[in-house]
Amino acid sequence: MITLDFETEGIVGNPLVHPPKPVGLAIWAEWSDPKYVTNWTYMRDIWLWALSSDDLLFHNAPFDLSVGLHWLGGKEPKWERVHDTMFILFQQDPYSHSLSLKPSADRLLDLPAQEENDLHNWILANVPEATAKTAGAYICRAPVQLVAPYAIGDVYRTRLLFDKYIGGISLEAYDRERRLAPKLRASSVKGIRLDRERLEIDTNTCLESMSTCDDRIYERLGCEEFNIGSGIQLADRLDKAGLVDNWILTPKGRRSTAKDNLIKVCKDLDLVQLLAYRSTMKTCTGTFMLPWLNFSEEDGRVHTEWNQVANDEGVHAGARTGRLSSSRPNFQNPPNPFGITVPEGLVDLPNMRGYLLPEEHHIWIQRDFSSQEIRILAHFEDGALLAAYINDPFLDPHEMARQLILQITEFLYERKDVKITGFSIIYGAGVPGLAQQLGRPKGVAFELREAYFKAMPAAAQLAASTRARGQSGGFITTWGGRQYYTEPSKVVNGRMRSFEYKLLNYLIQGSAGDQTKQVLNDWWEDYKDPETIFMTTIHDELNASTPLDTWRGEMQQLQAAMDQPLFDAPMRSEGSYGKNWGALKKMTREMDYGTG
Repeated sequence: MITLDFETEGIVGNPLVHPPKPVGLAIWAEWSDPKYVTNWTYMRDIWLWALSSDDLLFHNAPFDLSVGLHWLGGKEPKWERVHDTMFILFQQDPYSHSLSLKPSADRLLDLPAQEENDLHNWILANVPEATAKTAGAYICRAPVQLVAPYAIGDVYRTRLLFDKYIGGISLEAYDRERRLAPKLRASSVKGIRLDRERLEIDTNTCLESMSTCDDRIYERLGCEEFNIGSGIQLADRLDKAGLVDNWILTPKGRRSTAKDNLIKVCKDLDLVQLLAYRSTMKTCTGTFMLPWLNFSEEDGRVHTEWNQVANDEGVHAGARTGRLSSSRPNFQNPPNPFGITVPEGLVDLPNMRGYLLPEEHHIWIQRDFSSQEIRILAHFEDGALLAAYINDPFLDPHEMARQLILQITEFLYERKDVKITGFSIIYGAGVPGLAQQLGRPKGVAFELREAYFKAMPAAAQLAASTRARGQSGGFITTWGGRQYYTEPSKVVNGRMRSFEYKLLNYLIQGSAGDQTKQVLNDWWEDYKDPETIFMTTIHDELNASTPLDTWRGEMQQLQAAMDQPLFDAPMRSEGSYGKNWGALKKMTREMDYGTG
């Protein structure tokens, strides 16, 4: 195995699309001492030799491969030859706040990075524009006698971490991530077409509308301008205007300015409507529209960075459950424009997904897992819910629970409330949290939760057993083979909290993340036509661009991959198609199965 690590010029933009120029390459082959090479010709020769030689080890392989292949050439190695300690560290501790190499080696190997301190001190002393936060971008300007120990230390740490932890993780889960990494890197480089002209026009219009909305808010409160986004300042202005008599408080005892709570306590409902509109428009413009414009390229596309594993550092934050996420730009959870009342005279909220387009002469297709988490719950529950799904793969699990609760309590709850209760159990919410989600008193939430457990005793037993396993120091194992012990206890609001209740969520959500990655790998390799292009995934949906004349067949291929019998509970997915991501039309079940 050959361990490699590039030192580069500063990163600008997406490093997978615009890899920074390398200034040196650290290499450690098993049969020799580590070395650091800065001569360009020698660096290229070593890189090309490594690509055609043994297995390769990196810490964050997509970055180093992008740098090497772009600047030094060579053929991309097969995934089986590429190892990555980031995937190993995530399995070793999914709760870690950092998967970065040096902090991980310091924590796990007791190898503090003194050479990093020496290098950064030199940069801060000699590079005027460098700060403590940005010093890493100026490594290329430091003398080689300082950079060499730094770079050699990186390959040394990478190899030691690999050797220590590769034997203690699930190789099945590790290989799933390794298979997926080159696909996601290719997706980032390809990017998605952006309707930039329309987005620019709509962004300006939305910003103007939000400004008008702000003026109306100031007018209704009878006050000067203030930071409407500050809950404290807004609550102060509402108090001064005499619009709230009895506040609903947050768990920390602050006055809650959340929309659902303001509806209950604010005397001016038109003002609440303005605030709700403003909050959603602020998210549209600030989290999506402006960043999408900023991160779009000259090719008219946006190139997101995919996060396969959790890392709480800056823009690379991922999910502890192992679900995929994206950043720079963010494609996760674009605001839903429906259900928000638009005050008279203000523009409609934008449909964010509508700005993302399929390839020319293609159509956008999408499939969603149908009740993915509930079906996975049924797999692990191995009780009445699983039996019902096996009997009817198109079962409505929430209506089933609703009818069972009716038999127990002789009271017919709303389906929406039963659905919220079921998911609250998966997510580990207690009675207070459920009451807040339902908008009902705690007593009502308690009764519904108890009735749900009586209707689904195997689900109740699963929740109890995962909690007990955590309390006894045990772990849960996701469908894909990853292990979770209980998250470390910590002080919350002045008291020590333990988190055994979260293990059920990690079991279900973690298994859902495993399934989505497995399906994406299988579909890409075994099902899809080469002309069909993966676009994006959010939680339980997969999106692709496919030629207009073959889209029905490609939809069936995507369905075949997603409906694979990977769990005891039969999996089903639902298809949609349209001219862009925001204009999708649902397929009927008959169309899905090719009979209509």
